[in-house]
Amino acid sequence: MDIYTIEAKYGSLIIDSGQKPTLGLQAFAEYFFSLSGCVFMPSEKRFYIYNRNNGLWESQSQEAMISKISEEILDLARAEEIKDEFASMRRPAVIKDILVYLIAIAQVAENFFDKAGNRIHCLNGVVEVDEYGRCELKPFSPNYHSRNRCNLVYDPHADCPRFKEQLLAPLLGSEDIDLLQKYFGQCLLGRNLTQTIMLLTGSGGSGKGTIANILELVVGPANCMQIRPGCIGGRFETNSFIGKTLLDGETWSWLLQNHPQFADKCDWDKLDGRDWGSLLRAQPQFADKCDWNKLDGVAWRRLLQDQPQFADRRQKNN
Repeated sequence: MDIYTIEAKYGSLIIDSGQKPTLGLQAFAEYFFSLSGCVFMPSEKRFYIYNRNNGLWESQSQEAMISKISEEILDLARAEEIKDEFASMRRPAVIKDILVYLIAIAQVAENFFDKAGNRIHCLNGVVEVDEYGRCELKPFSPNYHSRNRCNLVYDPHADCPRFKEQLLAPLLGSEDIDLLQKYFGQCLLGRNLTQTIMLLTGSGGSGKGTIANILELVVGPANCMQIRPGCIGGRFETNSFIGKTLLDGETWSWLLQNHPQFADKCDWDKLDGRDWGSLLRAQPQFADKCDWNKLDGVAWRRLLQDQPQFADRRQKNN
């Protein structure tokens, strides 16, 4: 939308009352929207902006939005040669008023990020898969409404002989290998077309964890989240599932909270900040294994409510 259309709808973009010029906040909200193309998800209370370099709609914190709007105000002020007069309009308190208007303008339907069709977002483009399984690499586009990607380059001629011959073949029959690969493909699509879950069972050291780790790497660690059975009924637990395409149940934290005797089997690197916070609240004896840098403010607050003796650890890591 051009400036003339914006001003016809919302009033002047720059209001000159004869003294110090000010910004028309609602008009500027529409102006910023026309430049950025941002969208606002009501249920998440979060803005997204499309990145042309990777083809993803990327989540924006409120602080990031304030910074971006401030930069656009500065650019407008420079163009109009009123930079000094607009200094006060770049204060966060003023920009938060602009955000109120922007939320109403940029709000989209809840299904904005729902996937339609079969496609896989890769590093070098978007792979569309037709009903016959044929793949075609397409360029990035905001119309895909994609916020998840596989961090691999699509190569139609690539194969995975070591994965199939050295990991899968000694453990599974040909039908099970075919099923596993198809399930991997479904996970890459980010849609549970078969409405199923997969359970990997077997004795310790049989490759279950390796297969799960490979799946996470292929799908992309940023797209994965662990289901913690002991916390699934928690008030905020499912919020962490937003924007994820793969949920797995490789829950070391829950296992060690209830069965600490398995500590010698644990892959400690698999535990994130949430996991460490929950584990140490229940089993503080594992503190010497903890990577304290993984704990964020929320994890620290909850941990110190139950285990205040770790306060000195927080001071050392701040």
